[in-house]
Amino acid sequence: AAEPSITDLDGDFEMREKKVRHRSWQKLSCGMFRSASAWTLFPDENYATEEEKTVMKKITFRLLPFLCFLYFLCFLDRSNVANAHDSMGSDLGLSATDYSNAVGIFFAGYILFEIPSNLMLKRVTPHRWISRIMVSWGIVCCCMAAITSFGGLMISRFLLGVMEAGFYPGIIFYLTFWYPSRERASIIAIFFISSTLSGFLGGIFSYIILQMDGVGGLQGWRWLFLLEGIPTVAAGISVWFYLPDSPDTCPWLSPTEQSIVMQRLHEGSAAHGADHSISTTEVIATLRNNKVWVIAFIYLCILIPAYGVTFFLPAMLNAFGHTGVLANLLSSPIYLCSLVVALYVSYQSDQRRHDRPFHIALIFVLAAVSYFCLVAALLSGSAVFQYLSMMIATSFTWALVAPLNAWITDSLKSTTAAATGIALVVSVGNAGGYLGPTVLSNLGYISGMVSMGFVMLVGAVTTFAARWIYESVVPQTASVVRRQSLKGQTSLLMKQRIPDTDLESFTGVVIQHEER
Repeated sequence: AAEPSITDLDGDFEMREKKVRHRSWQKLSCGMFRSASAWTLFPDENYATEEEKTVMKKITFRLLPFLCFLYFLCFLDRSNVANAHDSMGSDLGLSATDYSNAVGIFFAGYILFEIPSNLMLKRVTPHRWISRIMVSWGIVCCCMAAITSFGGLMISRFLLGVMEAGFYPGIIFYLTFWYPSRERASIIAIFFISSTLSGFLGGIFSYIILQMDGVGGLQGWRWLFLLEGIPTVAAGISVWFYLPDSPDTCPWLSPTEQSIVMQRLHEGSAAHGADHSISTTEVIATLRNNKVWVIAFIYLCILIPAYGVTFFLPAMLNAFGHTGVLANLLSSPIYLCSLVVALYVSYQSDQRRHDRPFHIALIFVLAAVSYFCLVAALLSGSAVFQYLSMMIATSFTWALVAPLNAWITDSLKSTTAAATGIALVVSVGNAGGYLGPTVLSNLGYISGMVSMGFVMLVGAVTTFAARWIYESVVPQTASVVRRQSLKGQTSLLMKQRIPDTDLESFTGVVIQHEER
């Protein structure tokens, strides 16, 4: 048979490209609803050898529970003002506007110091800087037990944001020292669900601690700040002695295990922790990277509803007809559901990491629909419908966080770029901590939830646009093969006549080749 011409090759690949694109969309849209029984933290396809899998299990079980506990304390101290709202507001004479301002000013301090803090983590080393962050914010949290006025509340919330700045993006950055791209969404999800776990257990803890009202002459809300701040100080001290800075300096990994981890990171072009220098050129380049700013805006679209619901959840449950104490208790199942959904969505995101933006956009759409359902529930007056709608909306909202963080870490390869970019995205996104509560306090619950639904739709559209502009994974893969054909390297492939049924397998092989 005659050798196919370049024109024939291009035409054949155009047809195959369309088929691959169609099958990819079909698989992405349907595959996420497969049975959750397939979920595993250590899928065999992520590891070349059993030894590699054993090493990563050792690292995960040593680091992840400890990091989750730290973030559990972080979110507990950040959001305990919501649980203290009713009694504290009555004692200090706070209006709804005063409360939303006190919630929002935390994020002013947080945003201002986010990027400098993350760069300091890279320069000073993780165990020192994360320890400093935790001890300082724990002390501020304890001091909040002594506030006597709205002004004192505003100052303490601002200082809490300043001291906590850099913790969350610092941990996300730190995880890139240990895990390649294909595993990050699931790992970040497990780390992040400790925040939903703090919402689940925080409601129970608050219920118990608020019963101490009058003990030692202190109101219950003062005991809440004090007893939730002390463990943070103790945990911060333990970080200094327990947390390893990177795989190549980890004392409980053998030299062979260290080399296995570092090899996995180099294969995935991941950032690693050996380099503590800061490149000013890379910082500026990252700050001028349009894609980073677009992802930051998408993150903002997630956190506006997320924080709006988080800080007003007990108050909304109270408005649904439940008492103040019972409202704290009923918030726990909502966070438990969020935990389960976040785990499953993140696992599916890692399975489709080559088109993560499509997966994120699809969850955005589901979240938007759930907020509009919540509006219908509020109008109906049914307490059960309202509670279930709130649970679904909250679950889809928080489920977006881990895939989004994995997307930005996928896009930034050097340690300086990763430290800067992650901090920038988290800084912009956390403006939602001010905007979300402000929207709900000014517009009310019904109009506020309509606004949240439209924010989610904006996030979905922006994500689809970013996918089209910056990603184009499947067409890019086909174009790589086409370029090889122009070099005369694909005639052998065409002679083999890859069957249509093997198109997806063929595409996967090319993608793996690109990664290597």
